[in-house]
Amino acid sequence: MKKVMNAAVIGTGFMGRIHSSVWIKVNRFFDAVYHANLKVICDNKEAIESFAEKWGYDEFSYDYEADS
Repeated sequence: MKKVMNAAVIGTGFMGRIHSSVWIKVNRFFDAVYHANLKVICDNKEAIESFAEKWGYDEFSYDYEADS
């Protein structure tokens, strides 16, 4: 069983989508020791809640400096 590594991504634009996709698929391409869990996505956009739900993030935040 793989260990879980929590991932945080800042931004929901193009690169935020790319990074989210890569975290989801990393174990398909590499024999990684860890399984990535999409823990938190951060952005100042109003649509962040739907983005977090669509991609499977546990949490979302408008403040990247806030404690989880």
